[in-house]
Amino acid sequence: MASATMLRRLARAGYRLTGPRRAILDAVANRRGHFRAEEILEEARRVAPGTGRATVFRTLALLTKMDLLEEVHLGEGSHGFVVGDGRHHHHLICSECGRVVEVHGCELPEAISTLATRERFQIAGHQLEVYGLCRRCQ
Repeated sequence: MASATMLRRLARAGYRLTGPRRAILDAVANRRGHFRAEEILEEARRVAPGTGRATVFRTLALLTKMDLLEEVHLGEGSHGFVVGDGRHHHHLICSECGRVVEVHGCELPEAISTLATRERFQIAGHQLEVYGLCRRCQ
């Protein structure tokens, strides 16, 4: 997703488009695959030296809330982000190298429906993260 698209969505939602926030959006938009907040902080500071850690974390949280990013758990308490594409998918996460593979299509609705009925739980959505070893790390 282009940073211009993210900027438009933030502007339409009434958020200020400061220099550091623009640098963060550019850094996020240039990413392929997963990334960590610290990587975005380093890249944003090259463009906007005054960018603060809190600004990066708040902006990433905002982008996640707006469904422009997805948070992925990388194991051992660590997490990162991937740029969202708006389509429902799940993640395969390599426990060795941290590679995140998006798997489109979902075969879970029947199992989720059964679970909801059994537990008398109204489900609003789901996300699946599967951990293991990618081909390169096996």
